[in-house]
Parts: sequence; C-alpha cells; structure tokens
Amino acid sequence: MLNLCRLAPREARSASARTALQLALVLVAVISGCRADPGAPPSPPSVTGDWRLSLANQHALPYVVRISGSDTTVLVSSRLTFSSNGHWTRSDSTTVRSPRGSTLATVSDAGTWTQAGIIITLASASLSSPSELDLASGTLVGFARIGDSSGTLVLTYVRP
Repeated sequence: MLNLCRLAPREARSASARTALQLALVLVAVISGCRADPGAPPSPPSVTGDWRLSLANQHALPYVVRISGSDTTVLVSSRLTFSSNGHWTRSDSTTVRSPRGSTLATVSDAGTWTQAGIIITLASASLSSPSELDLASGTLVGFARIGDSSGTLVLTYVRP
C-alpha cells in the first residue's frame, strides 16, 4: 500500500495538517452556532420540591423576629414544599419566650403557586395579597411581614 504522507514533502504535509486543523475549527464553530437561539434566556430552574429557610434578614436561624414587652418571638425553622401540580405548603416553627416560660408554636399555610421566569407567586386564603419569591442562584428569596407591624423580613430558602 502506498503511503502518500511519506511521499509528500514535509512542507506539503504541514500545510495539509494546518488546513485540516483550520477546517476542524470552522466545523466546531458552525456546529456550536447551531444550538438554540443564543439570545433566548435560559429556562428557569424548577421550583418543585422541598426548600428550607436558611437565612432571615441575612442571619442564620434561630432568629429573633419580634420583642413585645417581656415576650420574645424566635423563628426556629420554616419549610416550603412546591408540588408539580401548582400547590404549595409552608410550615413555620417559632418559640415565644416569656417570663412564664417558652412555648413552641407551628404555623402552617398552603395554596397555589405560579411561575413566570424566576418569579414565583404564592396565593392562599390566609394571604391578603399574593406573595412573590425570587428564584435566583439556586435560592428562593422573599419578604414577609412581621405580624401586624410594618416591619418586614428578608427570607432566604435553599434546597435541603
């Protein structure tokens, strides 16, 4: 069998190798350009599943939410669960500390959710208006009103 590379002069072999390399690079560029519209935003990540409260106002839990007279309310934990059928549940654990002792309380809520991009909108009978969470960088960030006051908490949820 005749080996043409051996018969070709060295300059011709290196030129054909450069041409092959250039052709390969052009093909890679063309093929990678054939993917989905590069200007289109990526699909938002799925929110379905369990989320746990990681930070309240950028502080680790437990977090003192409110001090009223001699009573202190402490947020111990919060868990959000989003199902694929558009329903959500939330369970918060708080401790109320007073001179009479401590009382553990669990508050639950549930409703429906929708997603538009990275914004998750929650609706429930107990919410006076829909609440929004921002799904960014693998975390859910939202705001919560503190009791009847005008104060708010910034809540950051992460996947367990």
